[in-house]
Amino acid sequence: MQVEKFYTPLKLCHHTEKLQELRKTGVLSGPVNVHIDLTGRCNYNCPYCYFRAGVRYETDGLCPKQDLDTPWLLNLLDELKVQGVKAVELVGGGEPLFHSHFNKVLEKALDLGLRVGIITNGSLLHKVPTELLERTVWVRTSFDAGSPKVYAKVHGVGEHWYFTVLQNLESIAQLKDPDISCSYMIVPENCTDIRSFGKVMQEVGIRTIRFSTAITKDYGFYISDSEKAVAEKGLQLLKEDYPNINIIDMFPLRYEYTKGEHKYPRCLYSNFVGVVTADYGLYVCCATKYMKRFRVGDLSTRSFKNLWLDDRVRFLKGLDPSRECPPCWMEGKNDVLEYCMDQRNRQVYFP
Repeated sequence: MQVEKFYTPLKLCHHTEKLQELRKTGVLSGPVNVHIDLTGRCNYNCPYCYFRAGVRYETDGLCPKQDLDTPWLLNLLDELKVQGVKAVELVGGGEPLFHSHFNKVLEKALDLGLRVGIITNGSLLHKVPTELLERTVWVRTSFDAGSPKVYAKVHGVGEHWYFTVLQNLESIAQLKDPDISCSYMIVPENCTDIRSFGKVMQEVGIRTIRFSTAITKDYGFYISDSEKAVAEKGLQLLKEDYPNINIIDMFPLRYEYTKGEHKYPRCLYSNFVGVVTADYGLYVCCATKYMKRFRVGDLSTRSFKNLWLDDRVRFLKGLDPSRECPPCWMEGKNDVLEYCMDQRNRQVYFP
């Protein structure tokens, strides 16, 4: 599967009412999607984790090892529903399923009619009731290996977790819903394991896999040119060996966006997505969370609505992404939005 078809900026075209609101006012009264870091705690010790102290990549506002308060979370979900939010992603931060009341939070989101996506290491999926998983839209598991030894190195855990996660994946792979996928973050320890990973996914019944790579705090890459070549060859062979698996190859895109520049002095796409972190922060986007410079405000003292409509709007007015933002993958979405906002095109009625 081409990455452009899966992560296409043209998905924005499904939100015509939001596009009209943005064109009219320049801001949105509420986002379409909100990412929520339920917890900063994790049962893994991945050496390439973006959000934990003592690892190779560090933000300047490290993810705290705590759960968001459960009553507060349930109230937040009510707020988001009233605000017109359509979907939430339960992510990290830490491992979302490690939150003390994950199932309660998930059930609340589903009962409110919110569409739900989950990003997880997969080790605790067996603790989530099947009836709840079947009501979610998608679940993506960070697997990153094709063998127990490599799995243990990449995730900083014992090899037995490899088999636990495989068992969990096998138990949910045949569910009608949600869409089940696994991701593979290419790092020096696993660049030779890609073809084996494809074989394992085929055997378990996973039909969609996503490739990316880890990025350093200076927006470089941990893998060398020779390791990159090995990984690309493994990807090529995997595609040939398993043509029935949908492969989302974000590997080239990662190299592309870290070298690019923001073309626009505003980020219109940040209107469509809110980011709530384990330190009760509201951040501009997922690419800047836990970076203090991009923290909009404190949700433990202000409502989501107030922060979104007041502090966030003021913050964005003072932000020039072309000079201040780190590299990110939203330029394609901003291309579409800038085109949609331009009302000077007299040729729109002449296809």
